[in-house]
Amino acid sequence: MLGTTRMATDLIPHGSALGYSPEICSYLTADIGAFVKVVTPLAKAYKGIESPPKPDILVYNTNQYGDVQDWFGFYGKQFKVAVIGVSGNVSVKDVTESIVKSVARQFEDLIPALEEVTGTKFDMDRLKEVIGYSRQCSDIWKEVLETAAANPAPLTFFDGSTLMGPAVVGRGTPEAVAVYEKVLAELKERIEKRDGRR
Repeated sequence: MLGTTRMATDLIPHGSALGYSPEICSYLTADIGAFVKVVTPLAKAYKGIESPPKPDILVYNTNQYGDVQDWFGFYGKQFKVAVIGVSGNVSVKDVTESIVKSVARQFEDLIPALEEVTGTKFDMDRLKEVIGYSRQCSDIWKEVLETAAANPAPLTFFDGSTLMGPAVVGRGTPEAVAVYEKVLAELKERIEKRDGRR
């Protein structure tokens, strides 16, 4: 949202001024810069939202990149809340049994803290349901992105950047799956009609 509202460029230096390298993820530096400057693009869309709400706990996963741990660590200090997470190696080519066991153990270690914060007991059946939706979401999102290979392409880079929202904030929900099913159907229709985007 910071990028699409053209706020990121002005905010990244404020994140870097705190010691975060300009070479790391610009999502991190722009977001921290926005927090420091007490601005958010959400304020334009929703009255009363002037900054991120205080979390009860912060949970990270470094499956995409390790900077997430530092990013959440910043907010943990700011909000004085626990930061827990799962660390993996993004450069792994072959998934071995030892890697699976290591990651599974890390997830299991999250359970007590999350049960305490939520007041809810862990439910394996519910987890399986959420993971099922997450997988569906990822698979359909991949199909959505692959439609860009058509000529003419039915979506632009900008479309792909903004359409990632449901996968980022709604993964694991039937609503995210439904959004991408609808988007995919529309993109396939555009391909049939040779309706390209510029």
